[in-house]
Amino acid sequence: MALETKLTIGNDLEELDRVHAWVEAFQADNALSADVAFALTLSFDELLTNIISYGYPTDVQHAVWISMRIVGEDLHIRIEDQAAPFNPLTAEEPDIDAPIEERRIGGLGIHFVRTVMDSVEYQHSDGRNILLLVKRLSSS
Repeated sequence: MALETKLTIGNDLEELDRVHAWVEAFQADNALSADVAFALTLSFDELLTNIISYGYPTDVQHAVWISMRIVGEDLHIRIEDQAAPFNPLTAEEPDIDAPIEERRIGGLGIHFVRTVMDSVEYQHSDGRNILLLVKRLSSS
């Protein structure tokens, strides 16, 4: 069992393949359910795509630091970057009941993350955006 794992990626969308492999290895090592693995993959895809696509100029290399740690019955996820301060939790909630042609573009990603995770928090410290996510490993 690997109760904690860390990965540093560059600000390149191709790095998502490494993240997927990393999540799969952690899932296998810790016998995580398919539901937990789905929540992890969805959350990393949404959050890292936004950080990489909008947080940095495309011509400059930057790192994004991610970690996962099992604490009791919870999985704690941490994503850190040095992009401009941005709290995705302040984004307006999308109106998912509105007709598609009346919906504003954007905002669904963080909505999905909030839906599949049990807790999502944002901090800005020492020049870094820090997202803290928690996913319960048991259904009770």
